[in-house]
Amino acid sequence: MILLLCFVLSLIALASFILVKKMTPDRQSLKISPKNVVRGLKGEELKASVELSSHDEKWYSVEISEVIAPPGVEVKQSRTSKHTLELSLIPRFAGTFRGLLIRTEVRDQVGLFARSLSVEVADFEIESLPLSLLASVQKAMPFLLALGERTAGTRGSGQEFYSIDDYKPFGETKDILWKRVARMPDEKLVVKLRESNLPKVVKIGVVEFAERSREERLRWMDLCSEGVALLSKSLLEARCRVSLIHRSVTGAVGENTAENESELVDALSIMGSAAPATSKMMIDSYSTDILNRSDIIVTGLKEMQESNFAGAVSRKPSLIIKEEASPTIVSEHSVIFTGEEDVRRLIASAVQR
Repeated sequence: MILLLCFVLSLIALASFILVKKMTPDRQSLKISPKNVVRGLKGEELKASVELSSHDEKWYSVEISEVIAPPGVEVKQSRTSKHTLELSLIPRFAGTFRGLLIRTEVRDQVGLFARSLSVEVADFEIESLPLSLLASVQKAMPFLLALGERTAGTRGSGQEFYSIDDYKPFGETKDILWKRVARMPDEKLVVKLRESNLPKVVKIGVVEFAERSREERLRWMDLCSEGVALLSKSLLEARCRVSLIHRSVTGAVGENTAENESELVDALSIMGSAAPATSKMMIDSYSTDILNRSDIIVTGLKEMQESNFAGAVSRKPSLIIKEEASPTIVSEHSVIFTGEEDVRRLIASAVQR
Protein backbone atom coordinates (compact mmCIF):
# COMPACT_ATOMS: atom_id res chain seq x y z
CA MET A 1 0.00 0.00 0.00
CA ILE A 2 2.81 2.34 0.87
CA LEU A 3 4.57 1.62 -2.42
CA LEU A 4 1.33 2.09 -4.33
CA LEU A 5 0.70 5.40 -2.56
CA CYS A 6 4.23 6.56 -3.37
CA PHE A 7 3.73 5.60 -7.00
CA VAL A 8 0.43 7.52 -7.23
CA LEU A 9 1.95 10.59 -5.57
CA SER A 10 4.88 10.41 -7.98
CA LEU A 11 2.48 10.36 -10.92
CA ILE A 12 0.59 13.34 -9.51
CA ALA A 13 3.85 15.24 -8.99
CA LEU A 14 5.03 14.41 -12.51
CA ALA A 15 1.70 15.53 -13.99
CA SER A 16 1.85 18.77 -11.98
CA PHE A 17 5.42 19.41 -13.11
CA ILE A 18 4.51 18.84 -16.78
CA LEU A 19 1.45 21.10 -16.57
CA VAL A 20 3.41 23.95 -14.97
CA LYS A 21 6.29 23.46 -17.40
CA LYS A 22 3.97 23.63 -20.41
CA MET A 23 2.29 26.81 -19.22
CA THR A 24 3.09 29.63 -21.67
CA PRO A 25 2.16 33.34 -21.72
CA ASP A 26 -0.21 32.83 -24.65
CA ARG A 27 -2.42 30.64 -22.42
CA GLN A 28 -2.99 33.67 -20.19
CA SER A 29 -5.39 36.50 -20.98
CA LEU A 30 -4.57 39.99 -19.70
CA LYS A 31 -7.05 42.84 -19.70
CA ILE A 32 -5.79 46.38 -19.01
CA SER A 33 -8.19 49.20 -18.30
CA PRO A 34 -8.08 51.77 -19.84
CA LYS A 35 -7.13 49.71 -22.88
CA ASN A 36 -4.47 51.69 -24.75
CA VAL A 37 -3.44 54.90 -23.03
CA VAL A 38 -3.57 56.91 -19.81
CA ARG A 39 -2.88 60.63 -19.92
CA GLY A 40 -2.19 63.19 -17.22
CA LEU A 41 0.22 65.81 -15.96
CA LYS A 42 3.75 65.02 -14.88
CA GLY A 43 3.75 63.83 -11.25
CA GLU A 44 0.03 63.01 -11.27
CA GLU A 45 -1.22 59.56 -10.24
CA LEU A 46 -2.74 57.93 -13.31
CA LYS A 47 -5.10 55.04 -12.55
CA ALA A 48 -5.20 51.73 -14.39
CA SER A 49 -6.05 48.12 -13.60
CA VAL A 50 -4.74 44.75 -14.79
CA GLU A 51 -6.97 41.67 -14.78
CA LEU A 52 -5.69 38.15 -15.48
CA SER A 53 -7.53 35.04 -16.56
CA SER A 54 -6.25 31.62 -17.60
CA HIS A 55 -7.70 28.98 -19.90
CA ASP A 56 -6.82 25.97 -17.73
CA GLU A 57 -7.01 27.24 -14.19
CA LYS A 58 -8.66 24.06 -12.94
CA TRP A 59 -5.24 22.41 -13.29
CA TYR A 60 -3.13 25.17 -11.73
CA SER A 61 -3.46 28.61 -10.15
CA VAL A 62 -2.16 31.80 -11.74
CA GLU A 63 -1.82 35.24 -10.20
CA ILE A 64 -0.16 38.56 -11.04
CA SER A 65 3.00 39.00 -9.02
CA GLU A 66 4.35 42.35 -10.28
CA VAL A 67 3.81 45.12 -12.84
CA ILE A 68 6.89 47.01 -14.09
CA ALA A 69 6.52 50.36 -15.88
CA PRO A 70 9.10 51.97 -18.19
CA PRO A 71 12.01 53.88 -16.58
CA GLY A 72 10.82 57.29 -15.41
CA VAL A 73 7.44 56.00 -14.20
CA GLU A 74 6.83 54.95 -10.60
CA VAL A 75 4.26 52.20 -9.98
CA LYS A 76 2.11 51.73 -6.89
CA GLN A 77 0.01 48.59 -6.93
CA SER A 78 -2.71 47.18 -4.70
CA ARG A 79 -4.38 43.79 -5.06
CA THR A 80 -8.18 43.82 -5.19
CA SER A 81 -8.44 40.11 -5.93
CA LYS A 82 -6.24 37.15 -6.81
CA HIS A 83 -6.43 38.08 -10.49
CA THR A 84 -6.67 41.88 -10.38
CA LEU A 85 -4.21 44.63 -9.53
CA GLU A 86 -5.09 48.31 -9.26
CA LEU A 87 -2.22 50.52 -10.47
CA SER A 88 -1.19 54.10 -9.76
CA LEU A 89 1.28 55.14 -12.45
CA ILE A 90 3.27 58.27 -11.55
CA PRO A 91 5.43 59.70 -14.38
CA ARG A 92 8.36 61.72 -13.03
CA PHE A 93 9.22 63.26 -16.42
CA ALA A 94 7.20 64.74 -19.25
CA GLY A 95 6.98 62.62 -22.38
CA THR A 96 5.29 59.46 -23.61
CA PHE A 97 6.24 56.11 -22.06
CA ARG A 98 5.38 52.92 -23.88
CA GLY A 99 4.80 49.41 -22.58
CA LEU A 100 4.19 47.50 -19.34
CA LEU A 101 5.94 44.33 -18.19
CA ILE A 102 3.57 42.06 -16.26
CA ARG A 103 4.96 39.16 -14.28
CA THR A 104 2.74 36.26 -13.27
CA GLU A 105 3.30 33.21 -11.09
CA VAL A 106 1.97 29.75 -11.97
CA ARG A 107 1.54 27.09 -9.24
CA ASP A 108 0.21 23.57 -9.49
CA GLN A 109 -2.82 22.72 -7.41
CA VAL A 110 -0.78 20.51 -5.09
CA GLY A 111 1.62 23.36 -4.36
CA LEU A 112 4.76 21.47 -5.31
CA PHE A 113 5.98 23.55 -8.25
CA ALA A 114 5.95 27.22 -9.24
CA ARG A 115 7.02 29.10 -12.33
CA SER A 116 7.32 32.79 -13.20
CA LEU A 117 6.21 34.14 -16.57
CA SER A 118 6.58 37.61 -18.09
CA VAL A 119 4.22 39.25 -20.55
CA GLU A 120 5.05 42.57 -22.23
CA VAL A 121 2.13 44.80 -23.21
CA ALA A 122 3.89 46.88 -25.85
CA ASP A 123 0.94 48.95 -27.07
CA PHE A 124 0.08 50.52 -23.70
CA GLU A 125 1.11 54.19 -23.41
CA ILE A 126 1.52 56.56 -20.49
CA GLU A 127 1.29 60.15 -21.73
CA SER A 128 2.87 62.57 -19.25
CA LEU A 129 2.09 66.21 -20.05
CA PRO A 130 4.44 69.09 -19.08
CA LEU A 131 3.47 71.30 -16.17
CA SER A 132 4.04 74.32 -18.43
CA LEU A 133 0.52 73.74 -19.75
CA LEU A 134 -0.76 75.01 -16.38
CA ALA A 135 1.50 78.07 -16.29
CA SER A 136 -0.11 81.47 -16.80
CA VAL A 137 1.09 83.04 -20.02
CA GLN A 138 2.89 86.33 -19.54
CA LYS A 139 1.70 89.29 -21.58
CA ALA A 140 3.20 89.19 -25.02
CA MET A 141 6.13 91.47 -25.79
CA PRO A 142 5.51 94.22 -28.36
CA PHE A 143 6.26 92.85 -31.82
CA LEU A 144 7.36 96.21 -33.22
CA LEU A 145 8.65 94.89 -36.52
CA ALA A 146 6.45 91.84 -36.92
CA LEU A 147 4.84 91.24 -40.26
CA GLY A 148 2.35 88.55 -41.14
CA GLU A 149 -1.19 87.53 -41.97
CA ARG A 150 -3.04 88.29 -38.73
CA THR A 151 -3.08 90.94 -35.98
CA ALA A 152 -1.08 90.17 -32.87
CA GLY A 153 -2.80 92.17 -30.14
CA THR A 154 0.31 94.27 -29.43
CA ARG A 155 1.64 97.54 -30.82
CA GLY A 156 3.75 97.32 -33.93
CA SER A 157 4.06 98.36 -37.55
CA GLY A 158 0.87 96.96 -39.05
CA GLN A 159 -2.01 98.88 -40.57
CA GLU A 160 -4.72 98.28 -37.97
CA PHE A 161 -5.41 100.79 -35.16
CA TYR A 162 -4.16 99.63 -31.75
CA SER A 163 -4.37 102.56 -29.25
CA ILE A 164 -3.56 106.22 -28.59
CA ASP A 165 -0.49 107.50 -26.77
CA ASP A 166 1.32 110.77 -26.10
CA TYR A 167 3.65 111.98 -28.80
CA LYS A 168 7.34 111.37 -27.99
CA PRO A 169 10.10 113.70 -29.24
CA PHE A 170 11.54 112.57 -32.59
CA GLY A 171 8.55 110.27 -33.12
CA GLU A 172 6.70 109.79 -36.40
CA THR A 173 4.75 112.99 -37.08
CA LYS A 174 2.58 111.22 -39.64
CA ASP A 175 0.86 109.35 -36.79
CA ILE A 176 -0.22 112.55 -34.95
CA LEU A 177 -4.03 112.76 -34.68
CA TRP A 178 -4.39 116.42 -35.66
CA LYS A 179 -8.20 116.48 -35.47
CA ARG A 180 -8.13 115.17 -31.91
CA VAL A 181 -5.33 117.60 -30.98
CA ALA A 182 -7.45 120.48 -32.29
CA ARG A 183 -10.29 119.52 -29.93
CA MET A 184 -8.07 119.20 -26.86
CA PRO A 185 -7.99 122.07 -24.33
CA ASP A 186 -4.19 121.96 -23.97
CA GLU A 187 -1.42 121.72 -26.56
CA LYS A 188 -0.56 118.11 -25.89
CA LEU A 189 0.06 116.02 -28.99
CA VAL A 190 -1.33 112.48 -29.27
CA VAL A 191 -0.42 109.82 -31.80
CA LYS A 192 -2.08 106.72 -33.19
CA LEU A 193 -0.36 103.43 -32.38
CA ARG A 194 -0.69 100.67 -34.93
CA GLU A 195 -1.03 96.97 -34.26
CA SER A 196 1.60 94.45 -35.27
CA ASN A 197 0.87 91.52 -37.54
CA LEU A 198 1.94 87.93 -37.01
CA PRO A 199 2.25 84.92 -39.31
CA LYS A 200 -0.64 82.49 -39.20
CA VAL A 201 1.63 79.57 -38.32
CA VAL A 202 4.94 79.47 -36.41
CA LYS A 203 6.89 76.22 -36.76
CA ILE A 204 8.85 74.79 -33.82
CA GLY A 205 11.38 72.12 -34.77
CA VAL A 206 12.83 69.60 -32.30
CA VAL A 207 16.24 68.19 -33.27
CA GLU A 208 17.92 65.36 -31.34
CA PHE A 209 20.80 63.28 -32.60
CA ALA A 210 23.37 63.14 -29.75
CA GLU A 211 23.93 60.03 -27.63
CA ARG A 212 22.49 60.17 -24.12
CA SER A 213 22.16 57.73 -21.28
CA ARG A 214 18.67 56.62 -20.29
CA GLU A 215 18.54 59.08 -17.39
CA GLU A 216 19.95 61.91 -19.52
CA ARG A 217 17.34 61.35 -22.20
CA LEU A 218 14.50 61.31 -19.68
CA ARG A 219 15.64 64.68 -18.39
CA TRP A 220 16.21 66.00 -21.94
CA MET A 221 12.73 64.99 -23.08
CA ASP A 222 11.23 66.47 -19.93
CA LEU A 223 12.82 69.90 -20.46
CA CYS A 224 12.13 69.75 -24.19
CA SER A 225 8.42 69.16 -23.55
CA GLU A 226 8.28 71.95 -20.97
CA GLY A 227 10.03 74.39 -23.31
CA VAL A 228 7.91 73.52 -26.35
CA ALA A 229 4.74 73.85 -24.25
CA LEU A 230 5.80 77.32 -23.04
CA LEU A 231 6.60 78.50 -26.56
CA SER A 232 3.38 77.05 -27.94
CA LYS A 233 1.13 78.52 -25.25
CA SER A 234 2.58 81.98 -25.80
CA LEU A 235 2.08 81.69 -29.56
CA LEU A 236 -1.50 80.45 -29.16
CA GLU A 237 -2.16 83.36 -26.82
CA ALA A 238 -0.93 85.67 -29.60
CA ARG A 239 -3.45 83.94 -31.92
CA CYS A 240 -0.87 82.05 -33.97
CA ARG A 241 -1.21 78.42 -34.91
CA VAL A 242 1.70 76.23 -33.83
CA SER A 243 3.27 73.48 -35.88
CA LEU A 244 5.57 70.99 -34.11
CA ILE A 245 8.13 69.33 -36.40
CA HIS A 246 10.03 66.35 -35.02
CA ARG A 247 11.03 62.77 -35.66
CA SER A 248 8.08 60.42 -35.76
CA VAL A 249 7.92 56.98 -34.15
CA THR A 250 9.22 55.49 -37.40
CA GLY A 251 12.20 57.87 -37.45
CA ALA A 252 10.97 60.02 -40.35
CA VAL A 253 9.94 63.67 -39.95
CA GLY A 254 6.45 64.26 -38.55
CA GLU A 255 4.52 67.52 -38.28
CA ASN A 256 1.49 68.28 -36.09
CA THR A 257 -0.36 71.58 -36.07
CA ALA A 258 -2.37 72.99 -33.14
CA GLU A 259 -4.60 76.03 -32.96
CA ASN A 260 -5.93 75.52 -29.44
CA GLU A 261 -4.73 73.98 -26.19
CA SER A 262 -6.56 70.69 -26.70
CA GLU A 263 -4.82 70.14 -30.04
CA LEU A 264 -1.52 71.20 -28.44
CA VAL A 265 -1.87 68.44 -25.83
CA ASP A 266 -2.30 65.86 -28.61
CA ALA A 267 0.69 67.26 -30.54
CA LEU A 268 2.91 67.17 -27.43
CA SER A 269 1.93 63.54 -26.77
CA ILE A 270 2.87 62.54 -30.32
CA MET A 271 6.16 64.44 -30.05
CA GLY A 272 7.01 62.73 -26.76
CA SER A 273 6.43 59.24 -28.16
CA ALA A 274 9.16 59.48 -30.81
CA ALA A 275 12.13 57.18 -30.34
CA PRO A 276 15.54 58.84 -29.88
CA ALA A 277 17.87 59.07 -32.82
CA THR A 278 20.41 56.28 -33.10
CA SER A 279 23.22 58.17 -34.85
CA LYS A 280 26.34 59.16 -32.93
CA MET A 281 26.86 62.91 -33.24
CA MET A 282 25.91 62.75 -36.91
CA ILE A 283 23.48 65.10 -38.65
CA ASP A 284 21.27 63.13 -40.99
CA SER A 285 18.87 64.33 -43.67
CA TYR A 286 15.94 64.29 -41.22
CA SER A 287 17.67 66.70 -38.83
CA THR A 288 18.57 68.98 -41.73
CA ASP A 289 14.97 68.90 -42.97
CA ILE A 290 13.63 69.89 -39.54
CA LEU A 291 16.21 72.68 -39.26
CA ASN A 292 15.32 74.15 -42.66
CA ARG A 293 11.54 74.05 -42.12
CA SER A 294 11.45 75.53 -38.60
CA ASP A 295 11.10 79.12 -37.34
CA ILE A 296 12.29 78.18 -33.82
CA ILE A 297 14.68 75.32 -33.07
CA VAL A 298 14.61 73.27 -29.85
CA THR A 299 17.71 71.15 -29.33
CA GLY A 300 20.34 70.28 -26.69
CA LEU A 301 23.78 71.53 -25.74
CA LYS A 302 25.17 68.15 -26.81
CA GLU A 303 23.89 68.69 -30.35
CA MET A 304 25.52 72.14 -30.33
CA GLN A 305 28.93 70.45 -29.99
CA GLU A 306 28.68 69.64 -33.71
CA SER A 307 30.12 72.77 -35.37
CA ASN A 308 28.16 72.70 -38.65
CA PHE A 309 24.86 72.20 -36.86
CA ALA A 310 25.67 74.84 -34.23
CA GLY A 311 26.50 77.34 -36.96
CA ALA A 312 23.17 76.75 -38.69
CA VAL A 313 21.19 76.94 -35.43
CA SER A 314 22.93 80.20 -34.44
CA ARG A 315 21.16 81.96 -37.30
CA LYS A 316 17.71 81.09 -35.93
CA PRO A 317 15.89 81.67 -32.63
CA SER A 318 16.64 78.56 -30.58
CA LEU A 319 15.77 77.04 -27.23
CA ILE A 320 18.75 74.96 -26.11
CA ILE A 321 18.26 72.40 -23.34
CA LYS A 322 20.82 72.78 -20.54
CA GLU A 323 23.03 69.72 -20.01
CA GLU A 324 26.65 68.80 -19.41
CA ALA A 325 28.33 69.70 -22.70
CA SER A 326 30.65 72.25 -24.29
CA PRO A 327 28.90 73.79 -27.33
CA THR A 328 30.99 75.28 -30.14
CA ILE A 329 28.76 78.36 -30.35
CA VAL A 330 25.65 79.79 -28.69
CA SER A 331 24.33 82.92 -30.37
CA GLU A 332 22.41 85.89 -29.01
CA HIS A 333 19.27 84.42 -30.61
CA SER A 334 19.39 81.46 -28.21
CA VAL A 335 18.05 80.80 -24.72
CA ILE A 336 19.72 78.13 -22.56
CA PHE A 337 16.71 76.47 -20.96
CA THR A 338 16.59 74.97 -17.47
CA GLY A 339 12.82 75.20 -17.08
CA GLU A 340 12.51 78.73 -15.68
CA GLU A 341 13.64 81.08 -18.46
CA ASP A 342 11.40 83.62 -20.21
CA VAL A 343 10.90 82.42 -23.79
CA ARG A 344 9.05 85.48 -25.13
CA ARG A 345 12.25 86.90 -26.63
CA LEU A 346 12.50 83.86 -28.89
CA ILE A 347 8.93 84.35 -30.07
CA ALA A 348 9.58 88.01 -30.82
CA SER A 349 12.69 87.05 -32.79
CA ALA A 350 10.82 84.35 -34.72
CA VAL A 351 7.88 86.52 -35.84
CA GLN A 352 10.11 89.44 -36.81
CA ARG A 353 12.20 87.40 -39.24
